[in-house]
Amino acid sequence: MAKLVPNLETVAHNASRLAKAAKIFNIPIIVTEQYIKAFGETYPEITSEYPVDQKSYEKTIFSMLTEEVEADLRKLGVSTVVLYGIEAHV
Repeated sequence: MAKLVPNLETVAHNASRLAKAAKIFNIPIIVTEQYIKAFGETYPEITSEYPVDQKSYEKTIFSMLTEEVEADLRKLGVSTVVLYGIEAHV
């Protein structure tokens, strides 16, 4: 993945900061990972800020809004989210 993402270190650092802020403010995080076999797991600098029991949903579709994520959002009762990731700009 590192070779595919321009400025990966900066992207990972900023994502890590968002995860750290979520932890500080007790904001839930929902994690998806794109086809781990092909792209690998989430960058360790980011995951090190996740809660110990953080679950992650592997996906093979482009959208991160999978059925599992939709179910989690309904359980949380949220209507606003902060979305960040490697291809969140698309």
